[in-house]
Amino acid sequence: MKRATLCFMLLSLIVSLDLWSDENLILQRVFVEPVVLETAQEVPGIFLEAGETLFALINTAQPLIRSEREDANSAIRTVINEADGELEVSFLLLKGGEELVKSIGVIPETERLSAYRDFLNRSAEEFIPFLDKVEPEVLVKELSTDEETRAVLDEIIFNESLEKPFEATLWVGVGTKNLDGDGGDPFYLHFPFHYFSEVTWFSAPNHGLSVSMLLEYSNLISYGRTFDDDRAASDNLYVLPGVGYTYRTIGRLSAGFFAGLNLGLVNITPREDLFNEGSLVLAQDESEWIITHQVIMKPFVSYAFNDTWSLKTSFALYLSLLDMFGISFDEDFSGEGGGGYLQFLNLGVGYRW
Repeated sequence: MKRATLCFMLLSLIVSLDLWSDENLILQRVFVEPVVLETAQEVPGIFLEAGETLFALINTAQPLIRSEREDANSAIRTVINEADGELEVSFLLLKGGEELVKSIGVIPETERLSAYRDFLNRSAEEFIPFLDKVEPEVLVKELSTDEETRAVLDEIIFNESLEKPFEATLWVGVGTKNLDGDGGDPFYLHFPFHYFSEVTWFSAPNHGLSVSMLLEYSNLISYGRTFDDDRAASDNLYVLPGVGYTYRTIGRLSAGFFAGLNLGLVNITPREDLFNEGSLVLAQDESEWIITHQVIMKPFVSYAFNDTWSLKTSFALYLSLLDMFGISFDEDFSGEGGGGYLQFLNLGVGYRW
């Protein structure tokens, strides 16, 4: 019982492997060449279709595909000449210009039809073993275009490679204009103490959600007054995480827009005693952390060196909306923050993945 089961399993495996191998094969494509006449005597019309008749006869036993010469796996050539005053028909099966098999028959005039039928049957039997299924041939053709079309295609392919779902950018602020006209420097050189980083997930090629972090050390904004009621200078360290929205276009040279809200802490260290409404809030060289925020709007331009790295530039508007209305998270520092500043030059490096 075990031996019979083992034999059955082995036979099933052999049959399965044979069927699997057949699935990867295709029918041969055969080109039937026109009949070549090498005799001066009159040839009956039935012999002028000898190649077609042989193809049809083989096709009943071994399915074939009729094909043109340039696409064929093999070809059937028919040559008719004379031998001792009788018609001689030759069938040649060719592959790649080389002869695989040849069948020759002399067709006597007295028994022409029966001899011709027997010759056709014999030739078909000889040719069939050479016309089994074959492995498919994969042809790789080079796309040939003019230079202008090729440049357009290359640019389209490059643009598609830029549609990656994630992009990180590190910005360095360079030059800034203070929007608060009440004292302070009208222009401020931020570099190298202003950094803004963002990571954006583009759920669609052009629209993304961003998380960001603002790190800045400056004395651009004042958070109080001196004893003489002048604007107090202070060194401020900002650590403001945030969220935002980013829009981008796709291309080697592209543009976009970021808008976000950053809420966090600022460490204030006054250069002289800091007062608010006549009361001392923070003595010189002391420091204190308070909550603050910035609403950031930033249009930008980007140039992609490749599908991964890009160089960016922008200007950005930083607004302290609550400070514009004299409101603060901390009453001791209310109303002195100013309305914000315009960063007229930013440089950034972007990375996509």
